[in-house]
Amino acid sequence: MSAETVVFGTVFMDCKGFAAYRYDPLGRNVGSVRFIHGGVGRNVAEDMAAIGAKVSFVSSVDGNGLGIEVLNRLKDEGIDVTHVRRAASSGMGLWLAVMDQNGDLAASISQMPDLSIMEEIVRE
Repeated sequence: MSAETVVFGTVFMDCKGFAAYRYDPLGRNVGSVRFIHGGVGRNVAEDMAAIGAKVSFVSSVDGNGLGIEVLNRLKDEGIDVTHVRRAASSGMGLWLAVMDQNGDLAASISQMPDLSIMEEIVRE
């Protein structure tokens, strides 16, 4: 029987653009764009569940479709999301990353989640 593991951490939604040709920072670039579930806490919870640990995740997500998608994936992985709060906004972070033609990071913007939501969860 696995030990109970509680993971506290953030959720991010990574929006990554991959240039198909030479990346031009001032021009339009053809390529592909993908949304990838991220965040160190979310990653750790998912990895631990993958090796058979019984995991409870404590975090927050946005109450929109992206947040619900993250919750559903975590549930599908067998992770208890009872303590993940859905917030109207800023419940999870966003990372916009542009990768050049070699797959190297060319530019990025990171939006941190509102960590006061996590403070409330811990106080409760």
